[in-house]
Amino acid sequence: MIPNLTIFPFRANWSSPITLKSTFATNVKRESIPGSIARDSGRDAGQRSIKFNILPFDDPRRTWDAFREVNPPGTILGIPLWSEEGIYLTADAVIGATSLSVSSVNFIDWRSEGVLWKFDNSAFEGILISSISGTTITLSSALQSAFKAGDQVLPLMRGFQVEDYAEEAQSPQISDLMLMFTEDLMHVSAPVMSGALNSATYLGLPVLPLIAEWSQPLKISIGQGTHIVSQGLNRQAFATLQQYIRQRIAYKIGCDGRQDRATIWQFFHDRRGRWQRFWL
Repeated sequence: MIPNLTIFPFRANWSSPITLKSTFATNVKRESIPGSIARDSGRDAGQRSIKFNILPFDDPRRTWDAFREVNPPGTILGIPLWSEEGIYLTADAVIGATSLSVSSVNFIDWRSEGVLWKFDNSAFEGILISSISGTTITLSSALQSAFKAGDQVLPLMRGFQVEDYAEEAQSPQISDLMLMFTEDLMHVSAPVMSGALNSATYLGLPVLPLIAEWSQPLKISIGQGTHIVSQGLNRQAFATLQQYIRQRIAYKIGCDGRQDRATIWQFFHDRRGRWQRFWL
């Protein structure tokens, strides 16, 4: 188990989409605790966030109300990263076990923590990971509960709810709740994803490793920056914008499984949120 960490005890509702992001904070305002959070920590490693829905009803709804009273927004929790569906135990894990046999570890951003989740939602347990070899996960401490082959294994994020939840009442007993959690900067670290691919390069510059999703329209704009006000060291850049055009493109990409997701995730982590040219 993970000492002094409460695991978020509700499973995502898969009838609604899950949004998982990594944000490189270079120019945003941050509320920080004096002396404990470095401004550039999010820029160096990327701060993860996840948004998903849960659908509590009857007893689970009452459980949610009780949980929310004890853990209001801002409380640091262990949040399962529900987008990593399909990772499971390939052998039973008994009480006291210090290793797990799993179906896959490649292209998964573990960051030294995970959670075991029983198939029937009856129990879960946070795990501290000391090492991974092949498809075996070695734990830093022994399991406190027993799990069966087929039970789910997920990476874990230490985060906090960033805003009050949005609730849509389906009936007097059933509510659809939308939640968003952001990674605690105190626990932000660089990703470690075995199997992640290196990006291709052309003329010494990296190439964005995934192509546009053509089911969505691409948005391209060109401007000369004539409406920008600048002074001091920015005057030279301003003159360049007035003389040449600057292009901008926005589009969506389709990630087919964990490998694509890990590839694009690693690509922007390697760029570290700083100014670095690459090919589109």
